[in-house]
Amino acid sequence: MSQMSLVRWAMNNDWLEEQGLPSLEKQWCSIRYPDGPKGSKG
Repeated sequence: MSQMSLVRWAMNNDWLEEQGLPSLEKQWCSIRYPDGPKGSKG
């Protein structure tokens, strides 16, 4: 079903995040880089 262009267009990442679906990318980055990206200031 996700291969259908209409589904990909309608259920984009922004919409999914608004619905409360957690971002796997953000979770992975926070686990992999707990202190943030290398060389970041702050």
